[in-house]
Amino acid sequence: QELTPELAASLSFPGKKGVLVADVAAGSRAQRAGVQKGDILVEIGGQEVADVTTLRSVLAGERGALPVRLFRKGSFLTVTPTPAD
Repeated sequence: QELTPELAASLSFPGKKGVLVADVAAGSRAQRAGVQKGDILVEIGGQEVADVTTLRSVLAGERGALPVRLFRKGSFLTVTPTPAD
């Protein structure tokens, strides 16, 4: 979900760019990384995630375990997906 200034403020997010996670699919790389509904994705694999289009571009064709920097409940953290079985 696109992150509006109003939404960012309501979530106490100090940044201006990112993508709000509306849902996490079971068994997905995001779930294996520990990404949760309500997280704000800020960076993936060292590339800033400014909007949904950028997110899709970064993930397109990528099969590796890219580190994900996100904002959750007032703190920034970095998570990395585990390989699929």
